[in-house]
Amino acid sequence: MFNISPFINNNFQNKELVNGRLWVCLAVLCVGLLPFGRSAEIPTAILAIIGLLFLLKEETQDVLKEPAVQLFGLIFLLLWLPMAFSLYQSVDIERSLKTLLLYMRFLFLGVAIIVIFKNAKLKRQVLKWISLAVFFWLADSIFQLLSGVDILGITYSGGRLSGPFNKLIMPVYMSVLLPFVLLYIARHYHLAVFIIAMITVLCVLLLSGSRASFVVLGFGLSLFCYYCLRRGVKNFAPIMFGFVVLFLTVGAIGVNVHSGIKQRVDATLNIVSNDYDEVNKATSYRLTIWHSAWDMSLDNLVTGVGVRNFRQKFHQYEAADSPFRQRQVTHPHLFILETFAEMGLVGVFAAALVPFILLFFIAHQKVVLNYEAAISLISVMMVFFPLNTHVSLYGSTYSQLAWFVVAMSCACLLPAKQPRGHLI
Repeated sequence: MFNISPFINNNFQNKELVNGRLWVCLAVLCVGLLPFGRSAEIPTAILAIIGLLFLLKEETQDVLKEPAVQLFGLIFLLLWLPMAFSLYQSVDIERSLKTLLLYMRFLFLGVAIIVIFKNAKLKRQVLKWISLAVFFWLADSIFQLLSGVDILGITYSGGRLSGPFNKLIMPVYMSVLLPFVLLYIARHYHLAVFIIAMITVLCVLLLSGSRASFVVLGFGLSLFCYYCLRRGVKNFAPIMFGFVVLFLTVGAIGVNVHSGIKQRVDATLNIVSNDYDEVNKATSYRLTIWHSAWDMSLDNLVTGVGVRNFRQKFHQYEAADSPFRQRQVTHPHLFILETFAEMGLVGVFAAALVPFILLFFIAHQKVVLNYEAAISLISVMMVFFPLNTHVSLYGSTYSQLAWFVVAMSCACLLPAKQPRGHLI
């Protein structure tokens, strides 16, 4: 059904154009199906098989020479190899081994995504439809706020918007997709559209109540500001001033008109308190989890307790008065502690090499750090931001999109050596 050979070059005829549309469809479905549970695994599996065929077929093995594939492969190995080492002292070796083997699908998915992005037309189409998918989530969230139920029948009780998702995970996905989405809008639409998009995003994120997503976006914005200052972007100061005013205005309105936002802001302000119990409550009692994760890490210092095994050991380390005595805690809710607890110092050291690998490739390939390259670099850093506190770094829920974004970033950061159309 899929003739993969034509994607090594850019000479599209009718048949190749059909194949290209199928590839775009599969790539977009990896994102578009995220609200529908595990159905997004279907296009991921198909693309992973195609990516594997690229590596196995003799006539397409040249893809390994692509700098983007090499960079993606190195980043992947920096996270995957510590998972393999963690098998040594794994508490549940069957679970860890299953996670290790199934995780390989993201490597092959990345190869397929990078090959798609080698063609400028296909890349532009993928970014376009992903942007539309994100704005469908935003529009559906607003509809949910106004009517009390979204178009899929998911209700809003007045607490936190979830859009078309059954769980409160939409801000997690949006935080890693937004850099590319906003870049696409800025390049292809009028400034007014960009401003409306920014206001909509801020409003929905505030109403979704995800503080972790704001921390991740704040980290990404800080990196982008540093890039703009180093590049000497004209009118950068007034632009940033306008953004800060916009953020504060939207936030102030939200606090005054929505009780849920006010409660979240009040709780967040308690983080600066000197009282442990107040800070613990403000972080949704995550200090309790972090303390247990730290003790677990020190007892399993080198290779950890095994990937995805935190849940098996947590209750052994939690305090007697822990609020989680009767609940299962699947991960530490902090990327750096999750890596330390499950993969030990081996995992922490390997993860710390990611930014150095990125900078090495930028210098070695003499990358021109334009806006697209900068956004790509920042997106990878956001995906692996060590102080991220939402879902599990190694769980399929997050990994499904995280490695998709990393592959997009590598393809945009290190485009094909031979000209393949115009970059977006």
